[in-house]
Amino acid sequence: MTTPSSRILCVEDNQDIRDYLRVLLTTAGYEVVSAETLMEGLRKAKSLRFDLYLLDNYLPDGTGIELCKLIRTFDSGTPILFYSAITDDETKKAALAAGAQSYLSKVEPSDILEQTITKLMESKENAPGAVIGGGTVSGDAILQQEFDRLAQRYNSDFRFLLMRASTGQYDCILTSFLVLKDLYAAIMKLHEIGKLELRIIPYPISLRANETLLREFGFDENEIEMINNFLKSTRETQGREFEDILEEGLPILCRPNSLRLSV
Repeated sequence: MTTPSSRILCVEDNQDIRDYLRVLLTTAGYEVVSAETLMEGLRKAKSLRFDLYLLDNYLPDGTGIELCKLIRTFDSGTPILFYSAITDDETKKAALAAGAQSYLSKVEPSDILEQTITKLMESKENAPGAVIGGGTVSGDAILQQEFDRLAQRYNSDFRFLLMRASTGQYDCILTSFLVLKDLYAAIMKLHEIGKLELRIIPYPISLRANETLLREFGFDENEIEMINNFLKSTRETQGREFEDILEEGLPILCRPNSLRLSV
């Protein structure tokens, strides 16, 4: 007899982050239902049973805090976890006051997210009908073609950011590359633990001494110079090399709604 997976409602308007979370959590053994607006999340929360709600705060038609309050009007017990780029103390306090159990920043590594979800799931382990599904990898949890699409999207987003840099548009690129770094880490982790074959090799996040790759992308010398100018601008404005920033992290420099990478 197959044990049903715990079901998570993930409300996130950024498609790349939404897909990343779905793949990450599906591989961890959860059933994931996604929504990209407050109203869609509310409708699904009312019509389906969930074991945990995972909420972003910035949504196209409201905030995660507003959604949290609405959920608590008809569901007082299911854990609510915020996963947001907004990290100020006032927002965190407001989310917890609205009924959330925990609040994580999107710069936290994926294992912290998984550990927090597992802990919240375990908090209702003895509740009727609750099933703990975290930490296991189902053989049919994710299709190879879904994994291929994730790697393909990473490649598309990586090239899109390089195209922006090659035209001198540097706004939000650092933040966007940080989001992309998390997606790259997720792809590598899924490859390692999900027994999935990397048939579409993701381009490396590193840019240092990588002009050969840029030429393979089709960038001309002027465009490569602009990309190198971006690296120089990063060094001058942040006091660190681009790759050091990717390793250490950087505060969000623009609104999360502007982080949709693909065009």
